[in-house]
Amino acid sequence: MLELFAKNPSPAYIVWLFLWGIIAGVALFLLLRAFWLWYWKVNRMEELLRKIERNTRPIKEESIETREEKRKKKVMVLFEGADEISNDDVRELLNISDSTATRYLDYLEKEGLIVQIGETGRGVKYKKK
Repeated sequence: MLELFAKNPSPAYIVWLFLWGIIAGVALFLLLRAFWLWYWKVNRMEELLRKIERNTRPIKEESIETREEKRKKKVMVLFEGADEISNDDVRELLNISDSTATRYLDYLEKEGLIVQIGETGRGVKYKKK
């Protein structure tokens, strides 16, 4: 330690100090970089979570089952205007696909509210019980 304050330090000592200074600088750089990356990652995750929270739709109180029940009621109202209805009538009323309309009509048939007239194809009609 006394050599550090000597008036004429040896060239080997100067090189030794220089190398240790570089090693300490690199170690400090790596330590600060690791901290900065960790801090950035935490802040980025918090920012993403805030974005997700802002952009997600609130869950509607109305569940899928409730929506299906409302649609089934609309189909039953269709019977008030006509004795028989077809899959196309339901599809147009609810603006749904052919298979979804068939599924609703099948549900109503299983519940015993309507009766299917015909087996398959365009000739199939449904009548209220």
